[in-house]
Order: sequence, then C-alpha cells, then structure tokens
Amino acid sequence: MLPEILNGPLLWIGQFSFLIQVGLCFHVYKTGRPFWWMIILLMAPLLGGLLYVFVELLPEARSSGRHSVNLAWFVPKSIVIKRLYEELEEAEILEKRLTLASLLYEVGRKSEADEVATPAVSGVFKDDPAVISEVVWYKLELGKVAEASEFLSKAQTRGNRASIPRLALLQARVKYGQGLAAEALETLDSLQMHNLGEEPRYYGALCRLSLGEEAEAKEVLSDIIKKYRKGTGVWRRSEKVWFKAAKLKLNELQMSKG
Repeated sequence: MLPEILNGPLLWIGQFSFLIQVGLCFHVYKTGRPFWWMIILLMAPLLGGLLYVFVELLPEARSSGRHSVNLAWFVPKSIVIKRLYEELEEAEILEKRLTLASLLYEVGRKSEADEVATPAVSGVFKDDPAVISEVVWYKLELGKVAEASEFLSKAQTRGNRASIPRLALLQARVKYGQGLAAEALETLDSLQMHNLGEEPRYYGALCRLSLGEEAEAKEVLSDIIKKYRKGTGVWRRSEKVWFKAAKLKLNELQMSKG
C-alpha cells in the first residue's frame, strides 16, 4: 500500500513542488532579486515559497507604475486604467492624470501615457517644475527631444530649488538626444551625489558608448545590475526600469560582438 502511495499522489506532489522551486529560482534570477532567495527556496521549499510570495511578489503586484502607485493586487491594471479615465472625464484632478499616465506606461501604452500626461502642463501648473518634469520624462522616452526641450524651458524653479537636479537630469537627456554626449555626460556625472536613482548613471553609460568608451560604459551598466540585486525591495521597485534597461543594453552589446 505504501509503495503505491509513494508512486501515486505523493510522487506528483513532489514533482509539482520541485517545478515550483525551479520556477521561483528562475524568477529570482530573471527579475534581479538577491541570490540568497535561491538558497531559501531550495532549503525550505514550502516556507521559502510562501515567504517569497508575501515579501517579494505581492508587494510588487500592489505597487505599480513609475511612482509605485499602491493597487489591490487582485484588480487588473486594465480595470484601474478604465476607472481613472472615467474619473478624469468627471473632474480634472492632476494626481489622477499623472497616475493614469504612469499606469499606461507600465503596461506598454507609452504614446497614450504621453497624451494623457501632456495636458497637465496648463493653468496653474503651466510652469510648475515637478509637473513639467513628469511630462518631459514621457516625451524623452518616446524620443520627442524638441518637445521635451520646449517644455523644460517653461519650468520656473523660483521657490522650488529641490526640483533643479531633476530638471538638470532631463536637460542632460535632451542634450544626449541632440547628439551632445560630452556635454550631457558632464552634467550626469555631476548629479551622482543627488537622490535621483540610477537614471543618471544609465544615461551616463549611454553617453560613454557614444563617445567610444565601451569598457567604462559596460562597467557602469554591470554595476547597476549588481546594485539592484543587493538593494532593498523599495529600491528594486523604484529602479526596476533601469535594471531592465541596463540588462537589455548589455545584451545588445554582447550580441553585436558576436
């Protein structure tokens, strides 16, 4: 009787558990989580799997968009986007407009995100540096360098000096888009001391590639990936876009050599 049980349901349960272990370990590697998660998953499959879901996966499912908008993990993003569109039709609320743009970008609807964000620069916010920074970011992601430069020229930093580093970063990205890699790199390097995440380093690496400094660029991109794996959950959620971009760029460079 016992051998039959071991060769029946328990065998299937064991195989299923092993597949989950392998799948979660692959997820750890693919998404840049710390490698010590693999040790936990292999040593304690059930408990480790539950910990991984509650500590890593569920918070990420709730936190979405460029600014980590907290959502109910069980509500599809498409439903949230539809609701935000409906709410904006009823009343113009800046926060909802920018949240909607953030979610649209998250699901790959980048042009739509730009279209939604752009009207935010109007009325009392026509020269607001924080709002302009948001709109310009989407413009640059779509390669609309001229439009981005025009919006940046409207930003008024009087009384809001905290916005200056962020505007300088975006201006550096404009210069990079205009082919002025050396000027852009000088600004980006000067912004390392500010709390701007990995965006300056990533674009600094792109500038170095444009200037023929491939070895230095690869070193920076690799370090972005290493730092991401060692970072906290909050850091990984906020810097995920640059982790993915750095991995993609390194893969492109390796393929071009092959």
